[in-house]
Amino acid sequence: MDWAEIRRAPGVAAGALIAPWIAAGSFVRRARFFHPRGVVLWAKVTPVQRQGAWRELGDSLAGSALVRFSGAWWKSKQWLDVLGCAVRFTHATLPSVEPSPLDQDLLLATVRIPGTTLLAPLTTHVEDYLRNAYFGVSPFTFGELGRIKLRLMPSRPSPDAPSRAEALEEALELGFTKLWLEARPARLGAKYERVAEIELIEPALIDQEKLSFDPYRAGRGLEPAGFVHAMRIPVYAASRRGRASVAA
Repeated sequence: MDWAEIRRAPGVAAGALIAPWIAAGSFVRRARFFHPRGVVLWAKVTPVQRQGAWRELGDSLAGSALVRFSGAWWKSKQWLDVLGCAVRFTHATLPSVEPSPLDQDLLLATVRIPGTTLLAPLTTHVEDYLRNAYFGVSPFTFGELGRIKLRLMPSRPSPDAPSRAEALEEALELGFTKLWLEARPARLGAKYERVAEIELIEPALIDQEKLSFDPYRAGRGLEPAGFVHAMRIPVYAASRRGRASVAA
């Protein structure tokens, strides 16, 4: 066991305790236990011209991306909830559920830090995906930058619409499609810097049941760090097992 595995061990152990319940819940829901329904879009990623290691981070993410917006709990209701945004950075030229070794998955949510998880639904605008900031919750490491925090900031909210899915559709039609990926050192008081622009292009016509994000898929060099990321290892595996049981 290497040092990275030793550091992840407490989080993995905590996740293993709840993993059986997650698998059972996914089986009963016939979907992911968390973020059961979502909207997947195809996007273009352009690095922001910065200096030094920040530029290296932006350059590493250039290419295309799958972007999945979803509610954490409810399948279709816009009730009190946390929203999530999962991004897969890829060199693929067409949307696909199959990842490549050089793909990078980022899982972000409207939760600023783990300690605010229970309060996050109170500050989340569930009626519009593009009216929220999405955070990496726990830190990442990248090259010379060391430990960093990430957030995703939409450039502007969607137009008003009966549902957030319709609002996102109208935003695409009107060109309200830019999101900024921002990063900062993990120390207190550090300011976020824009490192990449993610431009939403169109809905991705893929089978969402076969799409699976992995917080430790780090083909572009962004390595997850911290307790919360480690918890996700057994939890996500359990959710996949529950969904596979339904399919079987």
